[in-house]
Amino acid sequence: MRKLTASLTLLLVATAVHAASYDFATTVDNLDRRKVTKMHASQYCKDARGHDVTWSGKVHDVRGGRRSAKIFVANDARPMYKGYNIVVVTGDLDRAAKVAKGERIKFRGQIGGCTLKDNGAILEVENADIL
Repeated sequence: MRKLTASLTLLLVATAVHAASYDFATTVDNLDRRKVTKMHASQYCKDARGHDVTWSGKVHDVRGGRRSAKIFVANDARPMYKGYNIVVVTGDLDRAAKVAKGERIKFRGQIGGCTLKDNGAILEVENADIL
């Protein structure tokens, strides 16, 4: 019983550490080709997919479609690519239409994908809610 309790405690701690590791800066650092190997970045991106995140940044641009909108966000904690480093995909077209360029937004969603760049990455957050 004691061994089982210790194993469960270790599993819970490892899970908490793993879940906490997807803050924006840490995630980009694990994808930055100047800091990690291409293999590490690729595996990290696969592992990150589907994890819940709550991040923030300033709106760079918004593009809408029939079912979803993409909000291009700049988080200044890490380098940007063409003015942004996060693409927030949301089904809330009304809310997306109301955000202004330069407005700071906070959003929650799941990591959907990573585009590796020479100085960092562009991260996609899917199924996002603008908070």
